[in-house]
Amino acid sequence: MSIVSIHEDSNKHEIIEGAAPPHIKSGVYDLVFDFYETVLLLGRAPKLVLWFRIANEGESFGTRLPRYYNVKRIIGKPRRSGDFRIGWKADFIREYVSLFGMPQRLDRIAMGGFKNHLIRGKVKTVTNDLRQRDIPEPLRYSVIQELRGIKKL
Repeated sequence: MSIVSIHEDSNKHEIIEGAAPPHIKSGVYDLVFDFYETVLLLGRAPKLVLWFRIANEGESFGTRLPRYYNVKRIIGKPRRSGDFRIGWKADFIREYVSLFGMPQRLDRIAMGGFKNHLIRGKVKTVTNDLRQRDIPEPLRYSVIQELRGIKKL
């Protein structure tokens, strides 16, 4: 759903594209892995984005949320299932090892492990932008702050 704003003074139409980002209550949720992608935020910051869906019953069930990670660089073009390079101190490798143990090869980390588990993750509401300015309440949104573990079934 797009939001359309019409300025009567100039008769100019402005459109905010896409649906509003999801905003759910902060807390710890069960997550199901959907897919990952490499992206350039603001056209220059290489990121790895893991997309999960909320698995807990209730009004947030099925909500798709991202977990963003810094990467050293993206190999090739940013894309779904894209290749990337990370450092030893990266949040991604630390969370990966805490969930699945040390990978056999650091140059080829198997992302399939995420698909086979129910992951516990901490969700937070983003209240400040990159410049630490407050985001107005109706424009706040949720992201996964941290992957905490695998849920025992």
